[in-house]
Amino acid sequence: MNETLETRAKNLTSELEKSSRRVSELTIEKETLDIQVKNLLCDLEYSKSQLLAFSSGSEKLDNILGMGKPAKNKGGLGFKENDASTSNTMLIPATDSPKHVPNPDFKDKRFVRQSRTRRPRNRNHRPHNIGPRFIPTYFQCGELGHIKPKCYHFLNKNRNRDLNRNKYQDYVGQINFLTNQVSKLATLMIQTTGNIPVTRQVRVKKSDLKKL
Repeated sequence: MNETLETRAKNLTSELEKSSRRVSELTIEKETLDIQVKNLLCDLEYSKSQLLAFSSGSEKLDNILGMGKPAKNKGGLGFKENDASTSNTMLIPATDSPKHVPNPDFKDKRFVRQSRTRRPRNRNHRPHNIGPRFIPTYFQCGELGHIKPKCYHFLNKNRNRDLNRNKYQDYVGQINFLTNQVSKLATLMIQTTGNIPVTRQVRVKKSDLKKL
């Protein structure tokens, strides 16, 4: 008896869970349907407002078109039956060469082509006054016809400066070479005799280097 009651209770609980799930699903479907109904009602109201505006606009257009016309008059504005003229059609035979019909009004008239004078676009345009030719001068020399890069005084000054710089670099290189030779000789003397030579530092002026 106890086992049957337990199995029955389990079956009832499973059915209860299934029914609760089904209820939750149905509630969700109901909410979605309610939202769809609201959207459809909004669309229906918008379409009704458009129809009302269209109908009122058509009535106003009919009133505008009917203004200034008597009742049951379907003719256009400004139309008069008495002044109406009939048109006659003329048949012209086809020819290979077209016939030019002279116009009597333009027989004795001569056309003169008028030339337009071109005006400058800029209103404040002024004519260019040609003055004397510009001749360059270098301010250090004062001679006419050349500028700083082509001045021989400037080129000679730069050349002498470069030569002095190269000489100074040569002197510095010679001094470094001699000091290296002296250090090598000192190491050889130490290796052969075992006595450490006494070295002295001498200061040399830059002006004395040029005399070496």
